[in-house]
Amino acid sequence: MFETSLTIALAAAETGGSGAGGAPNSLQPMLLMFAMIALFFYFIILRPQKRDQQKRQQMLDGIKKGDRIVTIGGIHGTVIEAEKGGTTLKIKVDAKTMLKINRSAVSTLRAGEPEEDDVKE
Repeated sequence: MFETSLTIALAAAETGGSGAGGAPNSLQPMLLMFAMIALFFYFIILRPQKRDQQKRQQMLDGIKKGDRIVTIGGIHGTVIEAEKGGTTLKIKVDAKTMLKINRSAVSTLRAGEPEEDDVKE
């Protein structure tokens, strides 16, 4: 079955496959298909990814002292030192534990949430 369809495809390729009088070896359909694939790739993959990167960069640039953050390692803490344009942050995890982390290690910013110590049961 496969050999038969392969033989038919090869025979059509040898004759030019022009079929109904179209121009043999025309590149227009192939170029149009490549253009459509490129547009699809741009609008579905590249554009949303770029938008997400810009939002993340704005979030990282907007971190300030007192913000609650979660790192990519799952550490929850409060920013106690954040230099504008700096690459590191100092965070307080609890009363006696302070860490120095890279700004890029911040996963989420929880700015409006109170600290666990402030929550009364």
